[in-house]
Amino acid sequence: SLDFWANRLEAKGIQFARGSRFDNATILVKDFHNLNIELVEKDWGKANTYAVDDITPETAIQGFAGAVLYSHRPDHTVELFDQVFGWHKVGEDDQYIRLQAPGERKEWLDIRKTADSFGKMAIGTVHHIAFEVADEEALNYWLEVAQQRGYHTSDIKNRDYFKSLYFRERGGILIELATAGPGFTWNETFEELGSQLFYPAKHEAIIDQIKANLTPLDF
Repeated sequence: SLDFWANRLEAKGIQFARGSRFDNATILVKDFHNLNIELVEKDWGKANTYAVDDITPETAIQGFAGAVLYSHRPDHTVELFDQVFGWHKVGEDDQYIRLQAPGERKEWLDIRKTADSFGKMAIGTVHHIAFEVADEEALNYWLEVAQQRGYHTSDIKNRDYFKSLYFRERGGILIELATAGPGFTWNETFEELGSQLFYPAKHEAIIDQIKANLTPLDF
């Protein structure tokens, strides 16, 4: 399906570059904020069934493959995922180390071995990377683990739809761990999703100001 996506991007006038990493063919494209987005060929993963325009279930994007991390200290970043989170190294070349998640879902992280400088907060910058945990009990477990290992953590944040905590690993990457629930249907039905604007109660005093600066959505 990469050929399909290459043709679709070309037809819409979007520049892209073909490549590969660890024998997985890729298409790299930048969005209008200059953010790197990559389509990755995989022979496993959750089967998708959606179809829209000329996209068929056979060519549809199957899900989230993983991410490329640009670390200030790559060895420390590898240490966190390998020794703390239990991800396993499944590949290494001159440029990248590939770690794969434990369990059945098999997402991967490619950590670039060349040290990078810290990024700046701006449009087109990825602020953090988030990982799902089962529930608040699991979140408290990881909070204790992170603190015992000397990471500076946030407290547990209530985001209404989930709870989360943050810490910056020693390679400089901001990590979020977030619970799977209660999810986006705790205050509206599945059919109603997206029809109203919801916001945390703590922002009640400024919600009118926020609404005034939102760009209207036109579907």
